[in-house]
Amino acid sequence: MRRTDDENTRTLLEEAKKGDKHAFEEVYRLFFTPVYRYVYLRVKDKKLVEMLTQDVFIKVYSSLGQFQSKGASPLSYFFTVARNTIIDHWRKDRNKISFGKEDLMLVVPDTADNPEQSYEKQETKALLYKAVNMLKQDEREAISMRYLNEIPNKEIAKHMERTEESVRQLQSRGLKSLRVILLELSRGSEDKK
Repeated sequence: MRRTDDENTRTLLEEAKKGDKHAFEEVYRLFFTPVYRYVYLRVKDKKLVEMLTQDVFIKVYSSLGQFQSKGASPLSYFFTVARNTIIDHWRKDRNKISFGKEDLMLVVPDTADNPEQSYEKQETKALLYKAVNMLKQDEREAISMRYLNEIPNKEIAKHMERTEESVRQLQSRGLKSLRVILLELSRGSEDKK
């Protein structure tokens, strides 16, 4: 979602605060996929992702009276609710948050014309998934928010409760680590051939 859409979404949320259910339905339609992906990046179980995503929208709807239309983008607000929902769930279950392979496959469109290209893309996706899963959790989060969801660093910093500089450093370290990991993994797969 682009910055130009933020004002329209804020207006929809303000209308939803006043009781307009159609306005919230539109917000749901706009934000379902980004929120679903955000949750999927941290949870592997599809049924659990669906349940947690639904919980996020229920929590946002229940707390519409507290939503402030000024400040961070509405999507960042949804991500904050999603993050807290995931944390609450994991605190209850004491399981580990991890990167979901299927979400990465949703992000990389498959436009292959032939089976060879399709196979290469699948191999690349698997390699990328494995590499991203090897990053530290905070680096994964900073990179996924910036590059998959196009969230500005200022909002990522608020979400992660860090400074913008700290977020940039996380992203930089994460990308450097990702390059090294990908090189090592690709060398390992070439050695097997």
